[in-house]
Amino acid sequence: MALALIDAVLLACLVLTHDWTNFHVKTDYVTPLGSLIVWIAWALLVFEKLFFVAFFGAIGFGIYRELAGAPVPTRGRAVMASLVLLAALAVMGWLFFAVVAHATAGPASFFLDRLTLFDSLAERANRFGGPLGMTHYVGGSIGAFLVFLVIATYLAEKYLAGWWGLRWPVAVVPLVAIGWLGWAVVSGEQRQRDWVAAQQWALLDGERSWLDAVAACEARGTGWRLPRRQEMALYLATQPAPAGWTGAAWTSSIAEDFDYALAVDLAPRKSGFWDRRSQLTRDESLCERRDGPGYGYANDWFTALRPQVCARTVQAPNLYTPGLKPAVLQTGNVQVSQPTAPALCIQPSGPTPSVRRWRGYRHEQEFTQAGDFVAAVEQRCATAPQRARAVCFTFVAPDFDETPDERFMRAFCELDSRQPEGCHRYALLMEHRGDQARRAAHFRSLACGKGYAPACGEAELKVAPASRR
Repeated sequence: MALALIDAVLLACLVLTHDWTNFHVKTDYVTPLGSLIVWIAWALLVFEKLFFVAFFGAIGFGIYRELAGAPVPTRGRAVMASLVLLAALAVMGWLFFAVVAHATAGPASFFLDRLTLFDSLAERANRFGGPLGMTHYVGGSIGAFLVFLVIATYLAEKYLAGWWGLRWPVAVVPLVAIGWLGWAVVSGEQRQRDWVAAQQWALLDGERSWLDAVAACEARGTGWRLPRRQEMALYLATQPAPAGWTGAAWTSSIAEDFDYALAVDLAPRKSGFWDRRSQLTRDESLCERRDGPGYGYANDWFTALRPQVCARTVQAPNLYTPGLKPAVLQTGNVQVSQPTAPALCIQPSGPTPSVRRWRGYRHEQEFTQAGDFVAAVEQRCATAPQRARAVCFTFVAPDFDETPDERFMRAFCELDSRQPEGCHRYALLMEHRGDQARRAAHFRSLACGKGYAPACGEAELKVAPASRR
């Protein structure tokens, strides 16, 4: 009787939240066929209301029988009620399959964890439409809709058996669906740990610049490289960051005209706020509050559980956010530096898994060899060096050892557009070398082009720019 009272409360919740007053039918058809469609739509709407009256009535009579100790109903009534309940179970079983399949969907190498699952269930449930008067039930999150399905299926299974005088202690369909979700999470998190354990990792001592980290991993041998951002996030999610590491660790990607490299934060973001319109330099954590429009998340009691889920989540790559970290930084009018960060190397044993669809950054490229990066920078700087002055000055050096004075004057020329005299003085230094006549002519031409009159004294020195080397 105690269980029957609980069932009565659950049934009352379902009845009170059903769309009894929804009689919307599209009627603005102008063809004879349209009129027929309107009549069919009205017939389906009436059938829908009658079906739910029969569905709730069949369960309600079963609850009454449990509470009042009424005798077993006649076979005819049991058959009629069973047909209604079986039809409802068929529809709800199909919805269970659709909901669970959506929540666990992903590419072949997709790794599901509890936070990713919760994020999928927090999406709006209206993608499943409103079959058989369920428009109100799908008005919130998929997770809340799943709870509705569990309750409705439990009652339908239990009282389907009750109409035949049987006790049904276990609701099979909800257990199968929930078990499917649980198995998907447990197996996904285990696959994350297995993948990390199957790779070879090598921690680099101290902090170093991005290009030095690329070169250090390359020097370890064939196949060694900096990890991709998915790989770095998986590594951090399955084991704590090494002692002494702070900030963010390098990945193999460079972006924004070679000015920035992608690095993954070492600390998980379990709270905070992320605005897609203003925080363009990093990706979002699934535990950050977001700027609402365009995300497709519901706002109900289920999605309100996100802070509690995040606080109890340990293994989740989507807590470790990739973002842009300067690979080269101009610290003054003639000074540049290469910021440092922790790094580790990976020798992968298989394809890179897909963690989640992270954002792409402008001109994002992956480099696993330092020479390939320098060659790409040289090509970029040969066409538009003014757009990446610090990068060109840092990574495109001449093929001889510059003296401190030569490098200082080149810095004035290439880093400070207001100092064309630096180009002229660098040209004079190149003339003194004897074997750098073309380089001297190139920088004298740069000085002249920037408006430094002494560099324009002889017409024959106004040659077209040659190679930066």
